[in-house]
Amino acid sequence: MPNHQLLALVNGREAIPVRAIPYITGWSISPDAIAKGLARSEGAPFRKLDGMSAFHFYGNEPTKVLPKEWD
Repeated sequence: MPNHQLLALVNGREAIPVRAIPYITGWSISPDAIAKGLARSEGAPFRKLDGMSAFHFYGNEPTKVLPKEWD
């Protein structure tokens, strides 16, 4: 993904980097809240992340980041 592009394709769907979410939302969602939401934490302030997954690239292949990895 070139540095000037925000979107990436993951399994045929457009995705944004997790690190961009606070910036895109005007910091209404903090990095800590994102991590708690993706960890499916009981105290997660944003239930909107339910059903969403994060991926990281292992080589050129997207690999799902498991909720337990966000703890």
